[in-house]
Parts: sequence; structure tokens; C-alpha cells
Amino acid sequence: MRFEFEDDDLRRLYEERDFVLPRIGADVTKAFRKKMGFLANAESESDLRSYRALRFEKLKGGRVGQHSIRLNDQWRLILRIGKDAEGHLLIIVEIVDYH
Repeated sequence: MRFEFEDDDLRRLYEERDFVLPRIGADVTKAFRKKMGFLANAESESDLRSYRALRFEKLKGGRVGQHSIRLNDQWRLILRIGKDAEGHLLIIVEIVDYH
């Protein structure tokens, strides 16, 4: 699927191998890059749902309209599914600590 980043630091984390975000650490960075590879290779939202290891979930409450992918037991990648002239688009919002 195509995607864009709402946060410039996350874009850099994906594109620049030597860029790090100290607040998330090396293990979460590695998991983020791995999961972004899955997102890039997915053809549709149903692909994301079918790959159970992603733990792709629709969020509720104050995060209605957003989805999450588990990076590890503590950290989640938050994203939205949008549309543009070319079809569906994933908008990568943020990495959050769920604990």
C-alpha cells in the first residue's frame, strides 16, 4: 500500500538508516522498520488484517478513525486509512507507548 507520514521524524526513521529517535530505542526502531516493510508490500487493508502478527486493530474512544499495529508489547504504530485520487493511502501518524 502507499503511505505518507504525518510526522517528519517517522519519515526520517523509515528513510534514513542512521537516524534514531532516542525515546523509542533500537529495538522499537527495528520493529518499526520491519512493520513498515509489511505495510509497503500489502495491497489492501484486508492484507493487513490477514497477517495476524501485525495485530492490526481499529481504535475506539479518542482515537476513532485510527488503527494500530503492535511493534512490541509496549509500543504501537498509529495510522489512519485515507483515500486520494489513486485509491487507498495509509497515513502514518505516530508511535505511542501504550503503558
